[in-house]
Amino acid sequence: MATSDEKRRFRREILSRLGEVRLMTTAGLFVLSIRAELISIDEADQAKAEIES
Repeated sequence: MATSDEKRRFRREILSRLGEVRLMTTAGLFVLSIRAELISIDEADQAKAEIES
Protein backbone atom coordinates (compact mmCIF):
# COMPACT_ATOMS: atom_id res chain seq x y z
CA MET A 1 0.00 0.00 0.00
CA ALA A 2 1.22 3.48 -0.85
CA THR A 3 -0.29 6.90 -0.26
CA SER A 4 0.51 9.81 -2.54
CA ASP A 5 -1.09 12.90 -3.96
CA GLU A 6 1.65 13.11 -6.58
CA LYS A 7 0.39 13.13 -10.15
CA ARG A 8 3.52 12.41 -12.14
CA ARG A 9 6.48 10.07 -11.96
CA PHE A 10 5.95 8.70 -8.45
CA ARG A 11 2.34 7.82 -9.28
CA ARG A 12 3.33 6.09 -12.52
CA GLU A 13 6.06 4.15 -10.71
CA ILE A 14 3.70 2.95 -7.97
CA LEU A 15 1.06 1.97 -10.52
CA SER A 16 3.57 -0.03 -12.56
CA ARG A 17 5.02 -1.79 -9.49
CA LEU A 18 2.00 -2.28 -7.24
CA GLY A 19 -1.10 -1.65 -9.35
CA GLU A 20 -3.89 0.84 -8.86
CA VAL A 21 -5.58 -1.01 -6.00
CA ARG A 22 -2.50 -0.38 -3.84
CA LEU A 23 -2.39 3.39 -4.35
CA MET A 24 -4.57 5.89 -2.51
CA THR A 25 -4.60 9.59 -1.85
CA THR A 26 -4.11 11.17 1.55
CA ALA A 27 -7.84 11.83 1.73
CA GLY A 28 -8.49 8.17 0.94
CA LEU A 29 -6.19 7.13 3.76
CA PHE A 30 -8.08 9.35 6.21
CA VAL A 31 -11.44 7.94 5.09
CA LEU A 32 -10.18 4.36 5.40
CA SER A 33 -8.80 5.10 8.88
CA ILE A 34 -12.07 6.71 10.02
CA ARG A 35 -14.14 3.80 8.71
CA ALA A 36 -11.86 1.34 10.51
CA GLU A 37 -12.35 3.45 13.65
CA LEU A 38 -8.61 4.02 13.96
CA ILE A 39 -9.03 7.80 14.10
CA SER A 40 -11.94 10.16 14.62
CA ILE A 41 -13.14 12.78 12.16
CA ASP A 42 -11.74 15.47 14.47
CA GLU A 43 -8.34 13.76 14.50
CA ALA A 44 -8.37 13.51 10.71
CA ASP A 45 -9.27 17.20 10.44
CA GLN A 46 -6.39 18.10 12.77
CA ALA A 47 -3.92 16.00 10.79
CA LYS A 48 -5.14 17.51 7.53
CA ALA A 49 -4.66 21.02 8.90
CA GLU A 50 -1.10 20.14 9.98
CA ILE A 51 -0.27 18.70 6.56
CA GLU A 52 -1.62 21.78 4.79
CA SER A 53 0.32 24.25 6.92
